[in-house]
Amino acid sequence: MTSFVGFSGIVCSSSAGVVARLVPDKGILLKYLSLLLVLAVTATLLSASMTALLVTQFLLSLATQNLRIVVDSLILAAATDHDRGEVFGLGASIVGLCRVSGPLVAGTLAECHMMLPLIASLLLAVAGALVLFVGGGEKKEKES
Repeated sequence: MTSFVGFSGIVCSSSAGVVARLVPDKGILLKYLSLLLVLAVTATLLSASMTALLVTQFLLSLATQNLRIVVDSLILAAATDHDRGEVFGLGASIVGLCRVSGPLVAGTLAECHMMLPLIASLLLAVAGALVLFVGGGEKKEKES
């Protein structure tokens, strides 16, 4: 299972740039990828067989790898040359913090019940998708 997830991550990461180039409106792509993420986490919770679990893990890899590329391209488009390094540095710090705290929190939740880490992931994915769909789609005019 772990080998499949790693392999699907490599495949999805390699194709992520292609998907971002095919869809010119990154805001729309961001919304649909976040929706795919919610659906993949939900399907993971509901998967009853190993085959279904492998398919959902592939979809999860597809969503997360493409989201990473799309978010980076949106940051590049929105940030000024002066601010890009600072924004990417802050983003890398947050990712690092999440990579440390995520497994700690998930392990603690799994001690209580094995489904709690997946339920927490689903709640976070739904919250992120709601932010994008409800409040994050408007383009702000830059003040000159």
